[in-house]
Amino acid sequence: NYGSEIRYFNPIILYRSLERALGSPDNENLGFSFKAIVAKHIQFYSQFYLDEFKAKEFFGNRGWWGNKWGLQMGGKYFDAFAIKNLDLQGELNMVRPYSYSHDDTFSNYTHYNQPLADPLGSGFIEFIGTIRYQPVKNLFLSMKGMYYIKGVDTGNANYGNDIFKDYTTHTTEYGVKMINGPRSNCALLTMNVSYEIRPNVYIDMGFTHRRYIYETGVYPNTTTTYIYGGLRMNLARRDYTFF
Repeated sequence: NYGSEIRYFNPIILYRSLERALGSPDNENLGFSFKAIVAKHIQFYSQFYLDEFKAKEFFGNRGWWGNKWGLQMGGKYFDAFAIKNLDLQGELNMVRPYSYSHDDTFSNYTHYNQPLADPLGSGFIEFIGTIRYQPVKNLFLSMKGMYYIKGVDTGNANYGNDIFKDYTTHTTEYGVKMINGPRSNCALLTMNVSYEIRPNVYIDMGFTHRRYIYETGVYPNTTTTYIYGGLRMNLARRDYTFF
């Protein structure tokens, strides 16, 4: 039974005490973010997501399935090594299994059958590195590398990696690791060259190489390589990074 409580339309957003007074069963998540610029050329950033916090379980190191959290840490280096228009970026992302799932598709962290937080869903560790360089006025070069390790849900087993599954069907109460269930890993490299022939008119060329491996052989491994090119007019360049 889904409905709207009229008191939710209170323009003052601190309504958690009101929800508790109404006996609401709704859940809440906590998020923290950080960003700092150092020496004008270096930026550090981080985000932390927390749900289902129980101090006894969170610090107990027993791998309780309900320890749901995600972390992002990264840095950007502008005009790296005193080279103008050379920008470097490195990023680490990790999300515990079951973090964005719920007991139905109305409450999980998705929209239009797509994850809202990270395309990998949950139960992964991901590393991303990006290089961007503009050697001359109209020429733009970029290279992006990505590597991640992720657990795989097999059959009807719910190891917490598919956020569309009902989290009440988790396979075990304790012993849940960051990479839960059969392991997979993926390495991807993509490069792009863009040249602006007229204002907001670009010629794009590039390639992408992707290697996906299931360590236990539960599914076939895949390797994909393709080259692309095109003409772009006043539009954002399509990102050919696929997970």
